[in-house]
This record gives sequence, structure tokens and C-alpha cells, in this order.
Amino acid sequence: MIDQKAYDRFMAKAYPEPNSGCWLWTGAVTHRGYGQFYAYGRQMGAHVFSHLWHKGKIPDGLVVHHRCNLPCCVNPEHLEAVTGQKNIQEGRKVRNAQHEILSQRKDADDLRSFSDVIRLWPTIEQFADDLSVNFWTASAWMRRDRIPSVFWMDLVEVAARRGWAIVSVQALADIAHRRRLERKAA
Repeated sequence: MIDQKAYDRFMAKAYPEPNSGCWLWTGAVTHRGYGQFYAYGRQMGAHVFSHLWHKGKIPDGLVVHHRCNLPCCVNPEHLEAVTGQKNIQEGRKVRNAQHEILSQRKDADDLRSFSDVIRLWPTIEQFADDLSVNFWTASAWMRRDRIPSVFWMDLVEVAARRGWAIVSVQALADIAHRRRLERKAA
């Protein structure tokens, strides 16, 4: 079923980014950064709509994977239908690469945000386990770029056990201070 009005609405919310080739979704997004779009009488991922419109039906048992690893990208050239298992494996590769880069940071100044601190852990699940909080709490901290100060001492202890001396109360206080200044300036 072709719905030109839906496609026009969709394209009004897709911004082609010239450096990466991604089409950045400027409409509603989930807490994990995936675009959301209403078409054909239901809510769906914006990337799913893009794939349906440009490449056709998604075969049963497959999901739409972002080859660019950017959840808000809706460029059909960056999307492919893969198995759920392959999608998860590709996501792990990216997270592991991010973890490797972040864990090699030598200086507390390299930690620019609370999200950078959380990304030192291989997965958000491991971060949540280490701090004895549930996954959803840890995810909310990541989304909001905030770690409540009552957890800072535990965080520093856990990071020290993992060999990450760059995580200190002072580094966390500096991040909080920068955030306050940025909010005032905005």
C-alpha cells in the first residue's frame, strides 16, 4: 500500500547529514534513540518505515539493522534486513569498540560526561550489576547523563577494582560542575 502523504511527512523529519551520509531523524525518538513514526494505522520505527518504503517488505524472522550503527538514521542505504541474532552481534561489536576506546583513556579530563563514565563498562548491565541498581535505573542515568551523588563513592570503589583510576570523586564533581554551567548558559 503506497501512502504518499505518509512518505511526505516522513521525509519532512529526515535530515540528510552530509559528512556521514546518515539521514538523521528529527521526529519523536525512543529512550534508546530510535525514531518513531505513525503510518499504516500503527506506530513503528522510523527506520522500519524507511526500509518498507524504499526496499519493500521485511522478510519474516528478520529485523532492520543500521549498518551505520546510529539508531536515529533512516537512510535506506544504511539499513538492511538481518536476523535478530546478527543485529545483536553487530551491536555488541560497536559497544565493545566503544568500551575499548574509553577504557584506554588516561586522564580524568577525558571523561566529559557521566555517560562517558558509564561507557567504561562493557555493557550497561554490568554497570548496573556493579552498582547494585537495576538495568532501567542505569539506563535512565545514561539517557539523562546523570549519576546521583549518593552513588559516587560506590562508583569510585568499583572503578578502582576494575583498574580505572581516572574515575574519582573529583572527576565526577567536575562533570557535575560542567553540566551546571552548560545548563546556565543554555
